[in-house]
Amino acid sequence: MPKPISQDPRIVTAAMLLMTLTSTSRAASAHFAAPCPAFAPASPVRVRTARTHISASAALSKRSAVFAAGSAGGLNAAKVRAWGAGGPLWRGWVRPGLLSKALRLPFGRHSGERVQLRMLTTPADKELESVPEVIEADVLAMEGSKLVTLKLREEGQGTTLQGVEAVFESGAVGTVVWQRTPLLFVLLDDATESKEALGGSAVVNPTANVTVAVGPDLVGRCLDARGKPCDGGASVNQEKKLPVFGAPVLQGDMATISKPLHTGITAVDALTPIGRGQNMLLVGPLTCGRRELAHDTVVHQAKEGVTCVYVCTQPDHKEILSILEKRGAMEHSIFISAGLDPTPAECVTAAATGCAVAEELARKGQDALVVVDDLQRHRDFWDVTERTLIDTFGVGSVAANASSLNAASSEMRIFYASLFQRVGYLNKKAGGGSISMLVLVDRHEAPPTEGEGAHQPYTMEDFDNPLYGQKVRARLQIMADKGIELTPAVLKKLDIPPPEIRCTDERFQIMNIEDLMSLSDGQIVLDEELLRTGKRPPIDGRASLTRIGIGHDSLAVSSSPAMRAVASRLRFELAQALDLVKDDMSVATVRQRNRYLGWQAAMHQDLGQTRRLSESVALLLAASKGMLDKVGAECEADMKQSTAVIAGLLFHIRSTCAQDMKAIDDTLDLSFESKRALEKELSSYFDK
Repeated sequence: MPKPISQDPRIVTAAMLLMTLTSTSRAASAHFAAPCPAFAPASPVRVRTARTHISASAALSKRSAVFAAGSAGGLNAAKVRAWGAGGPLWRGWVRPGLLSKALRLPFGRHSGERVQLRMLTTPADKELESVPEVIEADVLAMEGSKLVTLKLREEGQGTTLQGVEAVFESGAVGTVVWQRTPLLFVLLDDATESKEALGGSAVVNPTANVTVAVGPDLVGRCLDARGKPCDGGASVNQEKKLPVFGAPVLQGDMATISKPLHTGITAVDALTPIGRGQNMLLVGPLTCGRRELAHDTVVHQAKEGVTCVYVCTQPDHKEILSILEKRGAMEHSIFISAGLDPTPAECVTAAATGCAVAEELARKGQDALVVVDDLQRHRDFWDVTERTLIDTFGVGSVAANASSLNAASSEMRIFYASLFQRVGYLNKKAGGGSISMLVLVDRHEAPPTEGEGAHQPYTMEDFDNPLYGQKVRARLQIMADKGIELTPAVLKKLDIPPPEIRCTDERFQIMNIEDLMSLSDGQIVLDEELLRTGKRPPIDGRASLTRIGIGHDSLAVSSSPAMRAVASRLRFELAQALDLVKDDMSVATVRQRNRYLGWQAAMHQDLGQTRRLSESVALLLAASKGMLDKVGAECEADMKQSTAVIAGLLFHIRSTCAQDMKAIDDTLDLSFESKRALEKELSSYFDK
């Protein structure tokens, strides 16, 4: 017999029942007398299987069990724990209520197992105000064949239900992906034909978190959205499991970010360095190579000792997996596919699973990088929740006025924060590892309007629609005060939809990229115009930034000492050069413009190529000393022409300063001796 859950002498064993979930629907009952006379109820407590509360007996013969418990003899509450062949299945408090009230316990994923139940009861005078109840809900709607919307029967319930298991009347099982009280959005384990096939109701237990197996054996594997292998290999036999939708990293578990996560891309590591434990957005159209930049970052982590968890939300996941395998990245990575034709809910679940897998690595002292290859699917999921709210409660529930719009916007921020805040640099007590995140975001394009090129500028009155929040209107007002015309082209650059876009067919979207940026620790912004001019990668240095380490009193740093030694003034010099008057041909202006071009030559880097820290430091050192000014000026029309010069320079430095380059890579610092040696060899190369 399993040991009692509690050692409190006031809690007595009242009943134990053995049954098989695949048993027939015939009601079975057993009577047990409490062994402790001091707290024995006046009559035996009855625990029985029953068909009460459901119209069909399918629940017992398929994938869930239904129980009824009595409150005779002053029974206040009961603590039920179930064991199966593989160990504990479920545990939690329940309030029995009357004999006629059934309590359905979520055993859905353990069909066919022989289950041992043990019920521990408490006397009526014991306070149990915080005891969670099994929550009942009705099936409201269905999106596709896997996403079901439940409506809670009692308002005010279900404040922390994300990630728990839901068991339907038919025996189907799902996971609560998100909640917008009183609605729950549940992803089914298996597709179903219609919502009628699920029955009319479901139960959710706040303590039954859906978990995923975690551990080092997952490295090199391809998993599905729920963490199960989908690469044809052996099954995962990990004893350790963590909740898929885990909680954010606690503040008490965090340490100050102090180690860089080098991407191998000079422009990123110099302009927008990523620290271990930081989340970063990679924003831009797909044509700018945002996915290829992410692949380069993943490949480079093999040299940095960081395990990557790549979450693929695209249907072509096999092609992406093949690319990573060919480049040797999968030896140090875990690939999670949302599916062949994933739904938005599956993509949200896949990202959560990736975070759970990375969390275990961090708790074991390792560094992990989670890459979510497209946040668009999260937006799509949010749009589904918006439409469902509108269909159920009307458009006024999200966009009746500024107040309801702000409330919906706050909910959306919480939704994204549930993903972004699962990163962190852990202190030694919490494991000492780190979870970093790179999230790819598409810069959404507003639908073209008629006569866009000749459109008259908008006025501030055009933006009085509740669609535009206070922050957006304040930003537009600043631009209007400066005399900047609010044209469709300007709004497009700001990711603000023009006033012509209205809520149609009761469909409403809140897509404000500024909200995402404010939730993240920084962003790398790619620009199509820079791509057309030949800049690689096409990073917009003004729009891109990292928020880690900002402020004179901040102790956090996201870049290495070596990078800070050569690029501390880089952003300032680039910004100054961009503000130069084009027609000014004075000696000082030409020199400053050429220095800008020298920096660009140092940071020019084709997709598919990564550099070690020492190589980036050497190139930036050369640019800071003006050694690449001439190269940049000669290649201004086509920066790709500088590739041969840069390749020759790196070959020379690697050959003549091998020990100094190794010291930079090992220590992440640039010593005085190494800097002097590099400067000497850089000068000799250009003096030839």
